[in-house]
Amino acid sequence: MRTTTLITTLLALLLAACGSDETAPRAQDARTQDAEAISHSDPMSGRQLSAEDYRSYLDARGVAELAFLAKRPENQMDLVLDYHSNVVLAEHARELKLYEDPRVRELMAQAERKVLLAALAEHVRQQVQMPDAEQIDMLARDQYDRGSEKYVRPERRIVAHILLNKNSCTLEGQTPQELAKQLKAELDAGADFEALVREHSADVQTREKGGVIAAPIQEDGKTVRAFEEAVFSMEVGDISAPVGTPFGIHLIKLVEVIPSEPIPYTELEETLVQQERQRVVNSALEEMRAQAYPDPEAIDLAALTAVIEGLVERKRADLSAESGQSAQPEGAETDTGTDMAPAEDNSPETEQ
Repeated sequence: MRTTTLITTLLALLLAACGSDETAPRAQDARTQDAEAISHSDPMSGRQLSAEDYRSYLDARGVAELAFLAKRPENQMDLVLDYHSNVVLAEHARELKLYEDPRVRELMAQAERKVLLAALAEHVRQQVQMPDAEQIDMLARDQYDRGSEKYVRPERRIVAHILLNKNSCTLEGQTPQELAKQLKAELDAGADFEALVREHSADVQTREKGGVIAAPIQEDGKTVRAFEEAVFSMEVGDISAPVGTPFGIHLIKLVEVIPSEPIPYTELEETLVQQERQRVVNSALEEMRAQAYPDPEAIDLAALTAVIEGLVERKRADLSAESGQSAQPEGAETDTGTDMAPAEDNSPETEQ
């Protein structure tokens, strides 16, 4: 008896056959090199896949992904191994007529519906009557005005730091913590912060810049928590007590506070215009969806309940047969889960 996992795996194999030379139409005037095999002679089938097979398989991918792939032979090798073996194994599953299993057929039908719905959405996107550029811009500006409280750049803080860790060259038998306390005392006594950065800091990226970290710090949880909390508890010119993070021990100086400010429309225009275009497409899709809904008054939920209960009873029996145990008594707790098809920086800016 096949399990759901097996069915899901077989579905993935069957779907991988799409675009193979069994289903993809061939252009009659294909170039000679398209017929030349790119991969072939596997022990299971001896099958060969041509340039046209790989062209069909890769055609849906974006330019950036393909350009990256073109320069990565190791990634290409992985792709060939996966694609070729999937085609061969899917064909083997076809020869075994595994597609005749009702559950496999339904999973294949679900996958087909998903692909067709995505294709329909793209078709609507291409065919929908889009407002002209002036109207779209007006809608985008209205969206910006109505949501002005959302389009705000939060307060940011520019900081410099001295980083001390086991890689520091000036420890001279001290621990990073001991050296940090010594340097903090020197700073409190008037020592020059930048001079101490150049002499002691282990952060090579900021050492020659007075310890200044290029990216301003925001209170957004993207920086190591202890570092962020120290930064946002300081006044401009303050130097913190030693702060420990996974990178080492820091002495932090607050250099500047950049106040919160509205983000200009010009910076958001492209995104907002795209959102308005998508809104038009979504509206068309929602209208089409509404036309496809059945009459709620004609839906027989009692019949549907009977179908669901029948499936529950059958699946419990299947599970009992597989495990060799008796079926759970009515009312016992059951698993209601649903099986789903398998679909060096020394700065503390990002928590590791």
